[in-house]
Amino acid sequence: MKTNTGSEGTFGTVRGRYKDWFGAGDRGFLPGRNVGNDDYERPGAGGGEMSKMVLLGVGVGLGVMLLALMALAFTNAGRWAAIDRDGAAVGYSLVGFFLTIAGLGAIVATWNHLFRAAGRSAHH
Repeated sequence: MKTNTGSEGTFGTVRGRYKDWFGAGDRGFLPGRNVGNDDYERPGAGGGEMSKMVLLGVGVGLGVMLLALMALAFTNAGRWAAIDRDGAAVGYSLVGFFLTIAGLGAIVATWNHLFRAAGRSAHH
């Protein structure tokens, strides 16, 4: 029978078992790494500004590539519309619309994760 109920009890149980198991330090699968008391709760802990900038470059780069594809899709939609191919124009317009959402979403989500969410303590 369960002694703890709810997510707080479950989290405490899992945290306790993790600390018991990993508390001795190096377990062999991470050579030379000794984990501190609560390092596992902060995924961004220990990451320097350089790694944030590299990850920001990757995320923003992917977003910019999606926005470039968006521009190509809208350009093609205009070309298809110019020769009275309305179905293709609508299709490319829809693709461009969704690429706009994806590109902007990639940029905003990368920024949000790296500068707002990463490095915070886990919620309890």
